[in-house]
Amino acid sequence: MSTHSSHVAHECDFACLRYFRRLPKGPKPIPTSAVINLSDVFGGNDETARFVARYLLSTHCELFFADAAILVEGAAERIQVPHFIKHHFETLHKSYVTLLEISGSHSHRLSPLIEALGLITLAITDLDSVDPANHRKKAIPKKGAKLVTSNPTLKAWHPKKDSIDDLLALSDQSKIKTYEEVPLFAFRVAYQTSVSIEHG
Repeated sequence: MSTHSSHVAHECDFACLRYFRRLPKGPKPIPTSAVINLSDVFGGNDETARFVARYLLSTHCELFFADAAILVEGAAERIQVPHFIKHHFETLHKSYVTLLEISGSHSHRLSPLIEALGLITLAITDLDSVDPANHRKKAIPKKGAKLVTSNPTLKAWHPKKDSIDDLLALSDQSKIKTYEEVPLFAFRVAYQTSVSIEHG
């Protein structure tokens, strides 16, 4: 049993791990935890389980010991997000937030694990708009053009929409997914939105 050793988590077979998730304070005076068996967190999806196990081995399993996670798609976000946190969000900077660089086409594969861990997570991703009328070629996102997203995180995890019009119309609150069975846990997605510019 370890409370902080990513090395232990790195060396163990993923299916052998048991995760102790702290539960929010309730009527009982003694704090409690739920034990999560990670051997069955992906159900029967062996391909996803293998992908996540390989990915976590390469990132030293910091996910298991963090207070929260931020999933980003590329090097620019991996460099800029810690800078923004350090200089603009003092409380967040003092927390143990792990930053995972993972392509938008794969971040949704972490959803069963993140949901099982009850780890507050932000996914910074792209709209990845394509034109279904033009062989799904990449297209500049714009309203009313009948474009769709090719991003699996937006289609399969949250908000489970593929229309660019629907995605651009979502309120900030609608980009947050909460879980009744896991209090204090939420998943938030962030992507490009339209911006008003005033000239002059």
